Amino acid sequence: MVRPLFILVALIALPGIARADQDDVPVSFGSADHLFTEDTDTTWLTATETSVDLGFYALRDEHHSWHGRLKGDLAIAQFGRDTLWRMGLAMQTVADHRNEIAFRLTRLYYDTSLLLEHRLFSGVGYLGYRHRCSHGADAAVPGRILIRSGPELGYQHDMSWGALVLSARAFLHGTLIGQNSDPKFKPRLHWAKVFRLAYRPASVTWFASLGYGTTLVSSGKGRTFGFGTPWRDMDFVVLPAAALGVIAHGRAADFTVMLHYQRIMDSGFGVTGDPSSLANLELGFGW
Repeated sequence: MVRPLFILVALIALPGIARADQDDVPVSFGSADHLFTEDTDTTWLTATETSVDLGFYALRDEHHSWHGRLKGDLAIAQFGRDTLWRMGLAMQTVADHRNEIAFRLTRLYYDTSLLLEHRLFSGVGYLGYRHRCSHGADAAVPGRILIRSGPELGYQHDMSWGALVLSARAFLHGTLIGQNSDPKFKPRLHWAKVFRLAYRPASVTWFASLGYGTTLVSSGKGRTFGFGTPWRDMDFVVLPAAALGVIAHGRAADFTVMLHYQRIMDSGFGVTGDPSSLANLELGFGW
């Protein structure tokens, strides 16, 4: 028991094993039960999943040229066959081309979650807590600290016909504790749904994803806000997303090439919240 707890504490404490990104509507994901095992007893540290990718932006704002991202998921414990306690960590760095090496760090994004997943109605539902934040890097570009932290509820269902798999995923996130110095942009509720069609005839998977998100924002005084602070001047931000790609499955790792479009609710650049449309080519490895 001591060894699993030591490993768990180390994983939480070490920032190098980070998992995070700026995606408000994630369109790249695995099967609903990809971290589950078929064990019927309570087991600890049963599965991990890690990925790293590099993105090159074609459609961007003035401070998005590249990104580097590291993600990791850990099955902390599985209680019987149907219930899983899971932790996710992530870090993404964004850079523009405005220095002598055409790679100036402009923004950092972080994402941490603790989720309880359960097999439910031929799919997997989850309930947990997610913390998302964003900070400037090296004071390269004026910006704001962004925080959205609160409970999240989600569900994913996979339907398969031989080598063809259709996945439907939806989630709702509420901001219990938030920070944004723009008084007119306080994200309160965010919900999204994504459909992913994948075809794996052999050692290669072709996939296409289409997602749609909506964020309810309000105005408010001060930099920080909570779920109980007044909701004024409410408005909706629409956030579409799409992806098209291929995964080559290897013995030690998978290699992914993906074209990705998304609209994010707030990049954190500048003094006011402003949704940005981004499109990029991503090259990634997962294991």
